[in-house]
Amino acid sequence: MLPLLPGGGAAPAETAQDLLDELYPLLGASGSADLDFWSDAQLLGWLNAGLARLARTAALFVERDTSITVEAGRAQYSLPTPHLSTLHVSLGAVLLRPASAAELEALSATWQTDRGTPARYWQDSGLGTASIGLYPKPTAGGTLAVIEHEVPDTLPAGDPLPLPEPLSDYGFFYILAEARAIESDGAMPETAEICRQLYGLIEEIAGDYWGMTQ
Repeated sequence: MLPLLPGGGAAPAETAQDLLDELYPLLGASGSADLDFWSDAQLLGWLNAGLARLARTAALFVERDTSITVEAGRAQYSLPTPHLSTLHVSLGAVLLRPASAAELEALSATWQTDRGTPARYWQDSGLGTASIGLYPKPTAGGTLAVIEHEVPDTLPAGDPLPLPEPLSDYGFFYILAEARAIESDGAMPETAEICRQLYGLIEEIAGDYWGMTQ
């Protein structure tokens, strides 16, 4: 069975529930009540997994986060959970330059204890991307602003899809691939493979157009 193109020429789905409504006929159902092998919760879970995958493939989801409050004498801070990679960091009105631990070691033998007004940020030396460090160690407080690539928030059924229109079919093919791949009487491995190829093509297009996450 070849998957039909979603929408049948209609406008793209606007919400997650609109997308599920488009999928029901291809899952042998007229609505959620007569789904035989899946549930709305499963379908929505696959949609969110697909969006998270796409976020790691292409630089689609970019936000400015100001949730980190800098404290005097403290250099290291945890980044928000959705963070994938950093584009720009500022402390108040001051732009912070990226630096590696090796660069900071070359700059100062006491870089881990130096104090002053931060001019650089770093995310290596064992911290990875889950944390960020400021150099030198701040002597005053402030608000750290981080422009970042991130994973989108978990999408409830009634929320709008956070995708540009050219990528609106991505969630459709991702969900259908997962639904037809699970071991059940509803499994259709050939359909699942075709859908994987289709959403893989969309990932390539998104990466080429929007760029890759760092």
